[in-house]
Amino acid sequence: MYLPSGRIIMKNRKDFYLFWLTQSISTLGSSMTSYALILWVFKQTNSAFNVSLLSFCSFVPYIVTSIFIGPFIDTCKRKRTLLVCDIFAALCSFSIFLLLRWGTLEVIHVLLVNIIIGFTNAVTSPLHSVTMGTLVQDSKYERLSGLMSFSNSLSVAFTPVLATVVFTLSGFTGVLLIDVGTFLVAFLSLLFLIKIPERQEMKSQEPITFFKDIKTGYSFLAGRKGLLYMMLFMCLMNFLSRLTYENILPAMLLSRSGSSEVLATVTGIIGIGGIVGGLCVLFFPLPKNKVRLIFLSAGFSFLFGDLLMAIGQDLRLWIPAAIAASFPISFVSASQHFVLYNSVPEKIQGKVFATRNAIQYSTIPIGILLGGWLSDFVFEPLMQGTSSTATVLRAVLGQSSGTGMAAMFLCTGILGSCACLFALNNRTLKTFSKETFRQAASLLASGGNDLE
Repeated sequence: MYLPSGRIIMKNRKDFYLFWLTQSISTLGSSMTSYALILWVFKQTNSAFNVSLLSFCSFVPYIVTSIFIGPFIDTCKRKRTLLVCDIFAALCSFSIFLLLRWGTLEVIHVLLVNIIIGFTNAVTSPLHSVTMGTLVQDSKYERLSGLMSFSNSLSVAFTPVLATVVFTLSGFTGVLLIDVGTFLVAFLSLLFLIKIPERQEMKSQEPITFFKDIKTGYSFLAGRKGLLYMMLFMCLMNFLSRLTYENILPAMLLSRSGSSEVLATVTGIIGIGGIVGGLCVLFFPLPKNKVRLIFLSAGFSFLFGDLLMAIGQDLRLWIPAAIAASFPISFVSASQHFVLYNSVPEKIQGKVFATRNAIQYSTIPIGILLGGWLSDFVFEPLMQGTSSTATVLRAVLGQSSGTGMAAMFLCTGILGSCACLFALNNRTLKTFSKETFRQAASLLASGGNDLE
């Protein structure tokens, strides 16, 4: 399955690497702008709720659009659609730039831009996945999954650091200029240098029956309960992670340590853990049982990442907690991509991938808003009280401020690891896990020729 050099066998290696590299660069620029928007909004309003609204306004249109976009992804001109979406994203950044220069930028403008970006991301996310799959030979889907996981880890790791540095030194304008530059790199490369395979049968196929085609993705998953259950598990994992790690972690660390340096250190370690995990996925073969690897990796992240972050009161536990939380996520992401590419026929991947996005990300807006609300109005007041529950928890978590948020990490750690344990022992998921195990073993034995 692997070449001695570790390289991927491509249908067109130049197009693949150029597409992957330029789109990754563009994603980094867009992510820096999104992060800088968070910094700007918090600086203007000093409101964590307004920051949560930014993510809420981007995820809701993303989820709603994902419900209906599948048929379009499978029939559209891929290259043309990607170019149009890139133009819309660039116009959003340019509008922010103009409003900022005119001194009229307000929070409502940022929220509206996030809504538009949510719509465009709902198109580009499954379209990127489908396009990447068309550029890679079937036997190299595992390596493709590793590359995608690695680039995501790099973006997650470097976005906060780069955005904060540029925002501090050059202001919002500097971040926007970088975003425009990365857009031009990706746009011009896609326009003039990269060839994207299009479906050959597109012109001869029957007219699209819209609602019937929308149903195709859901029907496909309904007939494959193991795949559906895996997505529902990821949906739960996204919900729990948005309650704590990807939501209230900065506030908790600042409250318990009182030091921005501690926050920067832990955030950096989280990024490093993700990069190291991405490198391991990229350069070392994954176990053949990909479904089991998803549950084991996620369970490790919840059990040691969330729990250690909860009981820790300084960097001695927060650093290993950051590594334990971030390192396994690359294995979760890469394994899921591998399972999807090998379980879904190429002709309906757009429908199924869009349906996957609608399912898996549906709980993220709820988790974002609920996490902040639970922190401010439930757990923090609880831990400041004199109840027996609060007394026991303070004995475990400490007496400092922010203990309520630490208690939330304790809850997500327990709930997440228990959910993974349940998934490992669920009959439907165990059967699906064995099927993917046999499929991977067959792929290894035949060099991938049995996959179509």
